Amino acid sequence: MGLMLAMLAVGMAAGWPVAAPWLLVAVLLYGGVLWWRPQAFLLVIPALIPTLDLSMHTGRLYVDELDLFLIATLAVLMFRWQPGKNWIPLPFGIKFSLLLFVFFVVISLVLTLYPFRFPDENTWVHYTNDYHALRAVKGLVWALLLFICMRQFNQPSSELFKRWFVPGMVLGLVGCIVWVVWERATYPGLLDFSSRYRITGTFFDMHVGGPSIETYLVMSLPFVMLWAVGQRRFMWVGLMAMGIVGTAMYALAVTYSRAGYLGMGVALVVLLMGGFLAFFHQNPKLPRTRLLLIIPLSIVLSASIFLWVGGGGGVIEQRMSHWVSDKQLRMEHWELTTDLARNVGGSSLFGHGPGSFPRLYLLGNHQGRLPANFAYVMDGDLGVLRLGTGDSLFINQRLRLPWQGEYTLIMESRSDRPAKINVFVCEKPIRHSYGCRSSRVSIDSGESSPQQVLRFNIEDLKTGPWFSRRQLVLSLQNETDDSVIELSRLSMVSEDGREWLKNGDFSAGGRYWYFTTDHLWPWRVENVWLEIWLDLGWPGVLSFLLLIGVGFWHLLRRMLSGSFQDSVVLASLAGSMSIGLFSSIFWSPRLELLFFLILLLALAVGCESTRSIPQGKAGLRSQRIRHRFTREPAAKT
Repeated sequence: MGLMLAMLAVGMAAGWPVAAPWLLVAVLLYGGVLWWRPQAFLLVIPALIPTLDLSMHTGRLYVDELDLFLIATLAVLMFRWQPGKNWIPLPFGIKFSLLLFVFFVVISLVLTLYPFRFPDENTWVHYTNDYHALRAVKGLVWALLLFICMRQFNQPSSELFKRWFVPGMVLGLVGCIVWVVWERATYPGLLDFSSRYRITGTFFDMHVGGPSIETYLVMSLPFVMLWAVGQRRFMWVGLMAMGIVGTAMYALAVTYSRAGYLGMGVALVVLLMGGFLAFFHQNPKLPRTRLLLIIPLSIVLSASIFLWVGGGGGVIEQRMSHWVSDKQLRMEHWELTTDLARNVGGSSLFGHGPGSFPRLYLLGNHQGRLPANFAYVMDGDLGVLRLGTGDSLFINQRLRLPWQGEYTLIMESRSDRPAKINVFVCEKPIRHSYGCRSSRVSIDSGESSPQQVLRFNIEDLKTGPWFSRRQLVLSLQNETDDSVIELSRLSMVSEDGREWLKNGDFSAGGRYWYFTTDHLWPWRVENVWLEIWLDLGWPGVLSFLLLIGVGFWHLLRRMLSGSFQDSVVLASLAGSMSIGLFSSIFWSPRLELLFFLILLLALAVGCESTRSIPQGKAGLRSQRIRHRFTREPAAKT
């Protein structure tokens, strides 16, 4: 099995649509590091979750670069597999509730995919088909597999958590905020708080919206404080931690997400309570003075950053002033979800299947809206992109053009009726567009010959140094209602005749192409509990509630006994679940993986410590009992 997975990881990396040589070398080096230190995946995977995502360049929605490293992780750990290792300790309630939840997920997944249909060219470029269930459960599956593989390590779970996982979380957060600072400086500007631009980081799944970036910031920030408290040179590490906290709060503030603000508030309150309890329990292994410094300073710094970003008007004030009307819209969306669950076919007991909402919305929304109305049609080696009408839709490809000379876009298309297609070349990170070159092209019904649709120069768009230059994107949009436009070839050539578009004939389906939209409601329920009910039914909701309830109870109990580490984990997970009251936090498989990995690893650490603490007292008491009931030998007469 290890050999098969290793061959799969290497083969996929070698044939990756972009940066294949770099990915191949990285996967091989990573495999070598794991062979030397298998536990290093607890450092590398959390660091890669918010930093490595090239989906906007590859066009892939279901499998991304992180999966390459996860497959390589399983391959090496299976190569090194040693039978007979002890199972990782978990509380009985967690084992029972986790197995119950996984059981209902598997049942719902099987019912969704049965009867099995062979996937086609459009299966992996849409969220509106049954196979989206695989993407919806991918994060949970990876978390379980990684956790199971941890039984092979000789180190205790507490050592793995402190020495590997916590630094990995800090590295990931640093990488995320570096990207956010670059994104803000490149597009709206670091200090422009009146622009409605909302950051995305490297979370490509936000091409249809979602809470990914704010959920990750809330989930990872508490680990910075845990990392700083445990370091030897606290002065320099503390200053570094305050810099990370301040920049992360700036990043969260410019998400303009009210659910994100709520989640961070909950996380900081839990951290404050946990630090207070840890301080007064007088744990000799915990430097109490550091707690007294780092948590209040972090809260003061966070409040200062938010006052700075939101003070004097701006987008934050506008967002806060509209929360009543936006709440009403969200409640109407939740009512639509319940209507779809009752009126669109599916299992009433085990739900409609993981990730079912986009499919149900397409089939049964009251307004008859058509989200992501496009398809790739293959005729032998020839491909066609069909663009229909409905919801806001843009088909995009990222461009890497020299910033000089003129470029010509040539298009071969046809339509079932006279139609118009909009062609844009814009500065665009994922969804928001800046300076554009555009053209509106009229298409007559019937066949058409190749025609020049846009001739443009981008030299005046060249602003700033090379490392902070905005990226260019080609976007296509069907403007005519009730029409279908078929694009059989797109070509973008420079003055020297060089071709700059990839897969312009769509012979490889949706490779290098991806879609974006301005209408975000069709993709998520925007409530984690309602979404689990829709996907898994009442058994899934109750089992997930049992899992979260038992897990949070164990964390809270240890927090009350003075464990600052469990306070940090509880703050991370409670803040994330607070966001889940108004958003779908598991829309991103990466965050689903991280959430369950944090929960299981922290509970394993706590179970180890619980088993090891009472040994001394129990031993002394048993000795006294044995002494009390020992009979004296009979005296000789």
